Amino acid sequence: MQPRLDPQKIAPEAYKSLSVVQAYINNHFGLEPSLLNLVWLRAGAEL
Repeated sequence: MQPRLDPQKIAPEAYKSLSVVQAYINNHFGLEPSLLNLVWLRAGAEL
């Protein structure tokens, strides 16, 4: 089995940008952490 790609190594700028978006959503939308986890799971984001 091959290891997954490391997005931080492949596209560090894109990874950083996505991290900023995730932090903004986590801190400004007032959603419960469990609901945010479902949103990120559905969106396919792994941060």
